[in-house]
Amino acid sequence: MSTSIKDYTSFSCPNSKCKLYNQCGLDNITHHSWIGKIKNIRRLRCRECKKAFSENRGTLRERAKIDEAKQERLLKCFRWGVCEEGTADICEVNVKTVQLFRSKAAKQAQMYHETEVKEVKAAGVQLDEIRVKQAGKITWAAVAIAMGSFLILGLSVGKRTQGLADQLLAQVWGRCQLIGIFLSDGWSCYFNAILRCCARLYKPRSKQRGRKLAKRLKFDRSSAFYGQVIKQTKDKFRLCAIRCKALIGTMSECLFFIKTYELGNKIHTSHIERWFGTLRCHIASLRRKSRCFGKCETILSERIWIFIWFHNWTLTHDSLTINGIKRTPAMVAGLSEHPLTYRDLIHLRVKENWQLRERIQTKLKEMQSKEVMDAAKRTKRPRGQESVIWKAPPQGKQRKAA
Repeated sequence: MSTSIKDYTSFSCPNSKCKLYNQCGLDNITHHSWIGKIKNIRRLRCRECKKAFSENRGTLRERAKIDEAKQERLLKCFRWGVCEEGTADICEVNVKTVQLFRSKAAKQAQMYHETEVKEVKAAGVQLDEIRVKQAGKITWAAVAIAMGSFLILGLSVGKRTQGLADQLLAQVWGRCQLIGIFLSDGWSCYFNAILRCCARLYKPRSKQRGRKLAKRLKFDRSSAFYGQVIKQTKDKFRLCAIRCKALIGTMSECLFFIKTYELGNKIHTSHIERWFGTLRCHIASLRRKSRCFGKCETILSERIWIFIWFHNWTLTHDSLTINGIKRTPAMVAGLSEHPLTYRDLIHLRVKENWQLRERIQTKLKEMQSKEVMDAAKRTKRPRGQESVIWKAPPQGKQRKAA
């Protein structure tokens, strides 16, 4: 541990009934005793509620029966996408131990994400979903990534319905302090979710006397822009054209915003698609031509959350390097000062952020309320401005020799 035997300022009381619950640096934590087989684990005590707890409380070392070296090796196997049987063979543990540690690490990763990823200033956010092969069904995983920092903001796993997009947008809205533009593919559920998430209710005036119009949704001038990338296919698999469409704001406004904040030169979703390409290399059930099928949505969600943990806090990216300093997405977003090692992830003390969780759930209930849903149905959808990015050359015509 980084703290000394007399330094307890980084610890907080884990008792939810205590007045000083989850509050650090108040000089209420003292040394109580030593525990463990070789008496190497400190047992601390809160002066306010008189409750004792282990120094490993809230970390992956809490009640761990395997040593720290094996836990570090397990994390490395999860990072490279090794199967459960292969991980058990490499780490010399039982398969059930691998499964239990995976669930524990995924819960730790999600709780740390909820605690740290908040009030993010994202100039642009890209939204997209990936198809996953499950036993007897098809599951989708929707992900949101911040442009510029490559920070993963939210994850939603389930059926490809309107609820999947609503959950993702509620997470992005709860964790971001400022959003400039949304970019996604041509799935209509994203626009419906953005409309109910960012627009406000208003009552239009009727031109006729005695007639009252119902409430509708309207975007403010300060609201974010929204653009789509639409891929046209022929015979289901053959790509023939790629179009971009500006639905919130004009095409010139969206392009000006993207170029001003150095997010590219056109409306695109290359960041999230590139991340999905990396994710496919580390999770077998996400690969296009694979015989590996996922067992359930829980295992899929756990594997993706662990990889998000590594992506945001541990892995450095060459495109984010400045003056020879390799940076992680969390460092670019201002959430971390240095890349976290595997040992740092093992000793991270994670606390539950109920306030952010309640904020996201409240926003989701507001988006799915009957009043907002009915107002969204009455709101007129914009046609948007379109432009062709790429078009397949005509086939059957031979090029003339120069």
